[in-house]
Amino acid sequence: AIVQGGALDPKSAAKFYSLGSIGYEALWIFYRKDLAKPPHSLKDLAGLRIGAGPELGGTQKLFHEVMLLQGIDTKTLPNIRLASYQKNLEDFHANKLDVLVKVAAYHDQGIQTLAKDRAVRLMPIMDAAAYPKSLPYVYALNIPESAIDIEHGIPAKPLPLIGTTTSLLVDKDLHPDLQMLLLLAARDLQRSSQYLFFSTRGEFPAYV
Repeated sequence: AIVQGGALDPKSAAKFYSLGSIGYEALWIFYRKDLAKPPHSLKDLAGLRIGAGPELGGTQKLFHEVMLLQGIDTKTLPNIRLASYQKNLEDFHANKLDVLVKVAAYHDQGIQTLAKDRAVRLMPIMDAAAYPKSLPYVYALNIPESAIDIEHGIPAKPLPLIGTTTSLLVDKDLHPDLQMLLLLAARDLQRSSQYLFFSTRGEFPAYV
């Protein structure tokens, strides 16, 4: 299984072996450009209609823990819409949501589409470096200026984000040779440039 960092509790995690992390997944927070009061910080999201993925999904869990550090319990907010990512996306485009939150890799097709949508903005997390101090599975990430679309200058300036890593988990009784083959396959996959947006070549797989 490929599992998002922080998604498993220690009791569940003890049932498996981790072959290490294989890449970064950012916490993407998109909001509609036409909002009367665009959010500038995580606290500003509290009064907006937010799609945060399915109830048992990794996005909802990470978003909840990040917002708790801001003193906001997302489980008490009436404007959080927990549904499939596809349903959230449809509601976002239909103006039924103000904000769309998703934990995903850069090459995720939905992220690619939203990142280049002129009617949508990606919210930076200006204090990104602070979150790893409280959540050990969270990392500060950065999107350089024009890194998404050089031709059209997207983003117009560097954007700090936070994210986690995805880990490759296996049953403890999986044959060691198969574990090694999985690691080799993961290493070869990470050589592709589309998987290197937040990481550097050779950084993964790694046990972090």
